[in-house]
Amino acid sequence: MADIIKPLHLTLIRHAPSVHDKDCLPPSDPSADLSDAAAFERMAQKIPDDATWWVSPLRRTRMTAETLIASGARAGEVQITPLLKEQNYGLWHGKPIKDIWDEIKDGPLTDWHFLHPSITPPEGESFETLWRRTAELLKKIEEFSEDHLVLIGHAMIFRALIGQALNLDMERALGFGISPLSLSKLTFLRSTETTRGCWKLDQLNIPA
Repeated sequence: MADIIKPLHLTLIRHAPSVHDKDCLPPSDPSADLSDAAAFERMAQKIPDDATWWVSPLRRTRMTAETLIASGARAGEVQITPLLKEQNYGLWHGKPIKDIWDEIKDGPLTDWHFLHPSITPPEGESFETLWRRTAELLKKIEEFSEDHLVLIGHAMIFRALIGQALNLDMERALGFGISPLSLSKLTFLRSTETTRGCWKLDQLNIPA
């Protein structure tokens, strides 16, 4: 008898726009702009009912999750998940991007983000470090036993997660567009005795 492959459907939702000076890197834990009620209602309708939610502990993601539920999304268990935290920019949080650029312009550069994956902000973490953290997150997702899982998180963590699921390198993963209050979906075909676990990207960066 052929193996029955039980898929996991993974929904990724980036938080609503953060409240900060757009000429600067955001502060370490800014609030979310919750003013677009219609967008929250539209997004709430796109989320599978009664799924478990894993939510980053940062304020903008918790605010987004709470507002989605208030807008009609039906969450199952909601878990605060530290592995979903956004990249830590250390002393660069809240600093003008032009000043940061002056510090890094002679170093390694990348095409899709102003920071090369190897650059570590002072007292922060590089994208390479976040990539390793995301590998642990991906393993936990692949071990998740239910049919649906919703993550409320951040752009850089989602780029790393999708990139690793699709076996891409860090440079290519930085090319994924992940807009505020957008939805992406993946499917994981769990491994069996005769098949290996594999990922499929179904939707990317769908607006509310």
